[in-house]
Amino acid sequence: MINPSPLILVQHPAHPGIQGLLGNLDEAGSNLSEALDIFRSMGKQQHPDFAAVLHSQGGVLQKLGRYEDALKKYKEALKIRRNVLGDNHETVATSLQQVAMIYSGQGRLEQGLAMLEEALGISIRALGPDHPKVAETHFLVAISFLKLNNEKGALPHARESGRIYRIHGISHGVALDANALLGDLESQ
Repeated sequence: MINPSPLILVQHPAHPGIQGLLGNLDEAGSNLSEALDIFRSMGKQQHPDFAAVLHSQGGVLQKLGRYEDALKKYKEALKIRRNVLGDNHETVATSLQQVAMIYSGQGRLEQGLAMLEEALGISIRALGPDHPKVAETHFLVAISFLKLNNEKGALPHARESGRIYRIHGISHGVALDANALLGDLESQ
């Protein structure tokens, strides 16, 4: 008999339809906890899918404003991903990015920037230098430099982000923000 993955029970919190699929965020958190319990009962705590559910749980907690709890989940997912997938997997970069965002929100700007730079290096190695995910990470690094009042550090990352988005013809979402940032930096 094939056991369906507990991931069938959940949807990533970044997915626009999570509230429609799972109800409210509290319910989503409950469903994610249930998925983790299933993984534990199967002895799969060191499985990439277990880490994915932890990461999703971190996203729900973050959306609920429970940043310390979210940080714990993201760090736990990061540890599992590093152990199971190695240091150069794109999901390791994703977990690093989320930890960095929480650090930044807590005013731990230097720590956040260091994690984003590590995530950027991993993303480049895992996905190639011209991947849209790399562009997004360049943009986040640029923003982090600006939060540290370092426009000179931000400019090359804003340029690279814009270049990658142009290659792919992406002109919506984060690409709009990246292009606006680049315009602001180059006009100074």
